[in-house]
Amino acid sequence: MSATLAQVTRDVFELPNNQRLALAGMILQADDGEMTPAEKAWDIEIRRRVETIKNGTAELIPYEEVKAEMDELLARQ
Repeated sequence: MSATLAQVTRDVFELPNNQRLALAGMILQADDGEMTPAEKAWDIEIRRRVETIKNGTAELIPYEEVKAEMDELLARQ
C-alpha cells in the first residue's frame, strides 16, 4: 500500500527540524531538470561560503550583534 501525500506530509512534519531540512535538500536535488544559471551561481556561492566557515577564514558575526542591529533598523521605520 502506498502512502498518500497527506500521510507523508504528516510524517515529515513529525521529523526533527534538521531531518526535515535534509529531506527538503534531497527533494530539491532530485529535480529532474537542469539547474538554471541563477541556481548554479547560488550553489557555487553557498559552497564557497560553507568552505570559508569550515577553513576558518569567514568573518562570523554573533547572533546578538545581528539581532541588535536589526532591532535598531526596524525601530527607525
